[in-house]
Amino acid sequence: MSDGRIPVSVGILTLNSASWLGPTLDNLSDFSDVYICDGNSTDGTQDLARSKGVRVEKQFDNDEPNQRIKSFGEARTRCMSFAKEPWSLRVDSDELVSQELKDEVRRISTNSKPKFFAYKINRKYLWKGKVIDRCITYPNWQPRFFHRSVLLGYSKATHERPELVPGTKYGRLRQAQLVPLPDEYLAFWKKFENGLYFDKIQHKDVSLYSWVYGTIHTAAWLCIYTWRLFWSRVLPGNKLPIEFEFARFKYLTKVWWLTTRFFFQKKNI
Repeated sequence: MSDGRIPVSVGILTLNSASWLGPTLDNLSDFSDVYICDGNSTDGTQDLARSKGVRVEKQFDNDEPNQRIKSFGEARTRCMSFAKEPWSLRVDSDELVSQELKDEVRRISTNSKPKFFAYKINRKYLWKGKVIDRCITYPNWQPRFFHRSVLLGYSKATHERPELVPGTKYGRLRQAQLVPLPDEYLAFWKKFENGLYFDKIQHKDVSLYSWVYGTIHTAAWLCIYTWRLFWSRVLPGNKLPIEFEFARFKYLTKVWWLTTRFFFQKKNI
């Protein structure tokens, strides 16, 4: 871009996000195309975005206030459609992009022959101003950076998955995306409660296959997290409070119990 900004679109899903969105938008001022895709917020989210020179797009084709997302796959696909640049970086409303990651993204987006057209980014937590070095969810690689020529859209109502042109391979960026966490446990747990709301939508029609798979999947991850918890406490580096780590165990158990209840209610057992 002639103005020196990074030629990448950054679309953010929002709903009543005014209390935490400001730092994220300030952090993204280096990008040429930043916009929010909003669910008709009533808390000033849209005004905040416009005041920072960020355009506002609509998640839905109506003006009904405060609409919660029912399918993140559909919402991400719609948000993607508003991008103006060839490259898109996915950032959530409470995340930050480090200068090192910006530099890496710039190099790729301005390269006429990049090695890959889709990239995964490792996410790291920020707690009380410090980057967390050890955590049971590390490494946390997520597909976040795409060229529009390979990104077809997103599937799944929750834990949405990008659908790519067949044969597309992922690269991995070296720098991490930063996720600030609340200082206090109760505020941290609210993030999981929000996730449980969407899990109820996704798992309502659970089948025998998906319940069995989910049970095995949950048991496996509980074992992995237990192993990682041991090493994260032994090895040096910044760590989350232990209750924050246990929240992940609590969440996985609640999701399993949710699907189990739905399954047996469906079978009238």
